[in-house]
Amino acid sequence: MSRTEAGGGKGEGPESRAGRVPRLHLITDGAILTRDGFVATAMEVAEALAESGRDSEGEAGSGSRESPVAFHLRGPGLSGRALWELGRRLAEPLQARGLRFLVNDRADVARALGADGVHLAERSLSALWLREWLGADALLGRSIHDPHSARRAGAVAPGPDGRKERASLDYLMVGTLWATASHPGRPGAGIERLLGVRSAIQAAGVDSVLPLIGIGGVTPERVAEVLDGGGYGVAVKGGVWEASDPAAAVVRFRERLRESPRRNG
Repeated sequence: MSRTEAGGGKGEGPESRAGRVPRLHLITDGAILTRDGFVATAMEVAEALAESGRDSEGEAGSGSRESPVAFHLRGPGLSGRALWELGRRLAEPLQARGLRFLVNDRADVARALGADGVHLAERSLSALWLREWLGADALLGRSIHDPHSARRAGAVAPGPDGRKERASLDYLMVGTLWATASHPGRPGAGIERLLGVRSAIQAAGVDSVLPLIGIGGVTPERVAEVLDGGGYGVAVKGGVWEASDPAAAVVRFRERLRESPRRNG
């Protein structure tokens, strides 16, 4: 049964949704996924996160009570077959180590792999339809880039249709906050973008404040700034996969999140 069929999200407001949303999202792309040795690197990252979780069990807000980390199988330009083959090597081992396994923009691949959910681009399918297809337990998020794109995606639309769309989503990913190597020549919008999206969401209705994940040029030192700006968590790509020691890098991000209290969700 879908969440909308089960009551249109009633009884599952932003606070309860935030509890199931990871605060750290590891983003990939086609070049990263097809590197020699990437699967082994991903396993090292997952092991480091698992060890980090074991080391901190019993601490308030961490350990077994902490929202898991999300791994995004994202491969623009890769075929569905290529993503599926990579996912077959990654999904179960990463899930066994405690990560949530998401597929970006390919609900068919996600369902074939038994993924934990789908992350949608701004122009992707309706989250309401995907919720009905994937079920209540699937984790669903959407990328937006400013308040206008959030409205086009239905994430802040007023009225019953907007409420249904928001009730089908678990989180929104907002960026680009700072300049990144993956978008050369495009300046980051800064924390003001996060604040603007949050204000637009609040203006659409009190039921619509979804956990916001900041993305784009996020470093461990900037984590607190993202959370101070209304973010619930962060998404990283180069900060982990381009690091000289990806396993150590991902633990630093997780530590910064643990040190910073949640201010959204």
